[in-house]
Amino acid sequence: MTLKYILYFLMMILIIPFFSTFAQDNDESDVAESENGTLITCGVERWAVKTCYDADTVNVNFNNIVPTTITYQRSLTAPTLPGDNTTRLSGEDTVFSLDCHIIECKLETDQDVHVVISTIGNTGETMVAEIVNPECPNIVNTSRYTIFKTLRDWFIATYNPTTSFKSIGVDMHITGIGFFDFLHGQTGIPPNGREIHPILTMSAIALPVELTSFTYKTANSSIKLEWGTATEVNNNHFEIERRDITPYWIKIGEVKGAGTCTTPNQYFFLDNHFTSNGKYYYRLKQVDNNGQPKYSNEIEVDVNFLPSIYSLENNFPNPFNPSTIIRYNLPFDSNVKLAVYNSLGQVVVNELSAGFKKAGTYDINFNAYSLNSGIYFYTIRANSTDGKHSFTSTKKMILMK
Repeated sequence: MTLKYILYFLMMILIIPFFSTFAQDNDESDVAESENGTLITCGVERWAVKTCYDADTVNVNFNNIVPTTITYQRSLTAPTLPGDNTTRLSGEDTVFSLDCHIIECKLETDQDVHVVISTIGNTGETMVAEIVNPECPNIVNTSRYTIFKTLRDWFIATYNPTTSFKSIGVDMHITGIGFFDFLHGQTGIPPNGREIHPILTMSAIALPVELTSFTYKTANSSIKLEWGTATEVNNNHFEIERRDITPYWIKIGEVKGAGTCTTPNQYFFLDNHFTSNGKYYYRLKQVDNNGQPKYSNEIEVDVNFLPSIYSLENNFPNPFNPSTIIRYNLPFDSNVKLAVYNSLGQVVVNELSAGFKKAGTYDINFNAYSLNSGIYFYTIRANSTDGKHSFTSTKKMILMK
C-alpha cells in the first residue's frame, strides 16, 4: 500500500506542471532579468513580430517612412490570426508616420508602455501604440535595442507612466510599424486590432503659431477681424476663410505672417463684401513656410447692415464747394448708372458711378471744381442682376462758389 501511494505521489509531481503549462493563457508573460537584476515579464502574443526580432523583420524597409492617419489604419481589414506564432503579415512590413493626440498611457506588466492615441481633434477615433521594453529577451541583440531604449527612457522620464492609466493630453508626431494584435479588450484598440507596435520615434508637435485672440468689430458697414499671436515659427501667412449657414468655406483674403518671431504681433482684416444680412462664420487658416496648414476656432458674426431697399440719399454737404458725397443703397447685386445734369437737363457727368455693383452702400465723391455755381441734379438708375427689380431716383444739389 505504501509503495502505491509513493508511485501516485511521484506521478502527480510529473503531471501537474504539464497541465499548468498547457493551460497557460496567451496573455501571460515570460520572465526575464533586467540589467539591474530585477525580474521583469515579457509578453507573448506574436512577441517576436511586435519587437522586430523575427526572421521577417528583414522585409521591413526602415528607410521608407509612409505618412498615414489613424482613420486609414482603422479602415484596414482585420486578418485572421491563427495563433500566437503567426508570422509577420504583409500589412506589418511598413514603417508609418502620423500626427496624433496622446490621450493616456499605462505601464504594463511586461514593462511595455501602452499608449492610447487619437486623431487630433477627434478623441473618439482611437488606436493603440506601444513603446516596447528593450530589456526583454532577444531585443538586446538587435540593432534596434538603442532606438527602443532611448525612446522608452525619454518617455518614462517625461511622462512617468504608472500601472494605472494616466492622462497625457499632448499632440505628437510618431513613427512606428503597423501591427495587428489579438483583441482582448485593450483600451483604445480599434475593431480591427490595428496598432503601431513598436513605436520607433516620438516628438511633440510644436505649434507654429500661438494664437492669443481672434475677435471682430463692426466698422462702417464692414466686419473688422482682429487677432494676435504670442509667438510664431515659420509662419508664412494667414488665409481668412468665411462661410454662411452652409458648410462651405471660401477664402476671402490673405495676410502675411511674421515668419519666426518670439514677440507678440497684432493683425486685422476688413470684410465688406456681403450678399445678404444674416449669420456668417470666420476662421483663420495659418500656413507654414512648408505649406502645412493649421486652423483656428470659428467665430460667429451677425451681419445686419445691408440695405433692405433701394435708395438715393441727399448729398452732403449741400450746398457744397467744390466737393460733395452722394450715397446710394442697393439691396441686391445691380447694374448701376449715376449721372449728373445741369438745370437745363444737359448731362454734366454721364457716368459718375456705373457698372455692376454688389449689394451694399456706396459713397461717391463728386468734385465740381470745373463747373459754375448753380443748381444741379443727380439721377440713379439701377437694375438687379436677376432682372426682378429696378429703381430710378433724382435729387437736387447746389454748387455755391
